[in-house]
Amino acid sequence: MPDGAGKGVIHGIPMSMSMELIRETLDCDANPPILGVRRLGDSGSLLILFEGSEVPWRVKCLGSFKKCWLYKKKLEVCVTCGLLGHRADVCPDPKKLKCRGCGKENPEQGHTCIPVCQLCGGAHMLGDSKCRKMYRKPFVATKDATRREDGKDGAAQAKDGPKGRSRSGTPSRSESGARLTDKKEFPSLPSREDPRLPKTGPEKAVSFASKVTQANPEPVALRKENAELKAKIGKQEAELKRQGTEIAELRKMIAELVNNKPTSVAPPTQAAAQKLPAAKPEKEEADEKMDTEVVRPTSIKRKAAETDPLVTLERKLTSKFGSKIDRLETQMQEVNVRLNALGDIKGSMDKILAALNGLTERMANMESVVFANNGQESK
Repeated sequence: MPDGAGKGVIHGIPMSMSMELIRETLDCDANPPILGVRRLGDSGSLLILFEGSEVPWRVKCLGSFKKCWLYKKKLEVCVTCGLLGHRADVCPDPKKLKCRGCGKENPEQGHTCIPVCQLCGGAHMLGDSKCRKMYRKPFVATKDATRREDGKDGAAQAKDGPKGRSRSGTPSRSESGARLTDKKEFPSLPSREDPRLPKTGPEKAVSFASKVTQANPEPVALRKENAELKAKIGKQEAELKRQGTEIAELRKMIAELVNNKPTSVAPPTQAAAQKLPAAKPEKEEADEKMDTEVVRPTSIKRKAAETDPLVTLERKLTSKFGSKIDRLETQMQEVNVRLNALGDIKGSMDKILAALNGLTERMANMESVVFANNGQESK
């Protein structure tokens, strides 16, 4: 196997395919010249040896392109003598035992070992799968790294100038198949900006939500208006609840007053009857009546009418319940006014709810349109 040949690895090759069929599928115009192919153990991975030192990014196999990885050879570690460069089956000194963790010679079984890797210095055994330096760096990557350190890469590009094309007009294999081993050398993608437009500063990274908000400010305004309307509706519901409580209290007061109102005038009590003057004989009563009528007829009649207990009781009841009846009429008028106001509030609430439903439908339609536009842009 030549030292300067490029080595790449592809995965996902069925085990049922023979090496002859694999070689036939790899030998095509889309791939650079191939020197050899072999399978890595009993797996679906293939090691491909290319003619040049450059390894392509993709290789056409089985009618599709597969990503080609740089082959990194694993360092051989001897588990007997604990040295690098050979395996245990070809160890030159198998009698010399050495611990791969702490490096102790002729260690006893079950000895205390604090492993320290000889390659990376990590806390693991030499040759462990966790070690990041168990794989050799490819020759192509090492050469490119050396060129970047010496600063010869830029000078070489300035002298050589832009690479030419072949006679057929297609890029050569060295141009299309060259692998860039450093992220810094990856070519920048062509800009989609229109050269006729004025240049602006660098755009800040924004998320999907911020783009939707900047492009369509109307949904934000609709949401804000919706929140304000909901707050107003909540206040009106609280006011309606308070007024309903007041109406219930007024109805209760009216019922109590109606139940306490007397239907007829009660007869005078026994004490009032005892205070009345005793009956006199008819003759004496007639004589006294004549005398009093002669002296003060008008004043006595008025006084008798004023001192009548039934009339006094009727006046007291009328003055007492008349004021309450007036109060009830005033309260009933206030209740009617509040009921009319509640009717107006209910009508305004119905209008607000109808407006909210319309806003909700508009927001749903606008969101569907926004998501559809974003889906088309992403495609």
